[in-house]
Amino acid sequence: MREKIKLTKEMETLLIPLYGRAKMNQQGFIDDVFAGETVKAIDYDFDNLRISKKLQVFMSIRCDIIENYTKCFLLDNPKSTVLSLGSGLDARYARIDGYKKWIDLDFPQVVELREKLLPEIENHQSIASSVTDWTWLDKVSPSHEKTLIIAEGLLMYLNEEEVQKLFSLLIQKFPNAVFIFDAYSKLTVKKIKRQPSLRKTGADIKWGIDDYNDIINMNPQMVYEKTIYLTDEKYVVKLSAFYRFMFRFAGSFNTARQAHRIFIFSTRTRIN
Repeated sequence: MREKIKLTKEMETLLIPLYGRAKMNQQGFIDDVFAGETVKAIDYDFDNLRISKKLQVFMSIRCDIIENYTKCFLLDNPKSTVLSLGSGLDARYARIDGYKKWIDLDFPQVVELREKLLPEIENHQSIASSVTDWTWLDKVSPSHEKTLIIAEGLLMYLNEEEVQKLFSLLIQKFPNAVFIFDAYSKLTVKKIKRQPSLRKTGADIKWGIDDYNDIINMNPQMVYEKTIYLTDEKYVVKLSAFYRFMFRFAGSFNTARQAHRIFIFSTRTRIN
């Protein structure tokens, strides 16, 4: 029996990357069998979200970049803790090994779905909470050990003050952290509200940055490490001829290249 779901606004947006990963897994672009199984297990009309092929590709490239970085991080820092914020119905914790503990955080309704649909894995913990209900941090033990903090498809739904406070609290809790997160440009924040899938969910996109220094200005303890672009050749080369051309063409324009990218930061109090 398929699982009936009822999600609202920002919660419903988790279905967009899930569906994108399922479709791109079918085509061999990414390796995520859990996404396809989860889509089949859900009683939901995905056609209603009007998820374009281009958006499916974008979501899958983002997933691939963060997945590969996480694997490399755990190879370099075995038995580290991974904290994934706004995890949705992503079973990344089951696709990757080598961690000491993996913590996924999302709304209570989403965590309830995760526990019904996704596999149980040793050393995995789910926390049911909005990321801005700061009391959830009381459920996480502070640590000076190396910690990877993932915020995929999350921060754009917060306002600037919430993003700043989130980083500040996480740095206090995990002074030896590495952050990987995606962000829109400010122009994209203004324009993306017209995107059909987001309009269907009614989700409100609030936050974007034009320069990595915006993060440092918010939290001086943050140290910029790297920007990864979704139009980078190493990811584009995997696509079909049509989408290779489209993404390469988009990447030749700075505005399009900067529209949606992935940042990596560490903490100034980092312990090597």
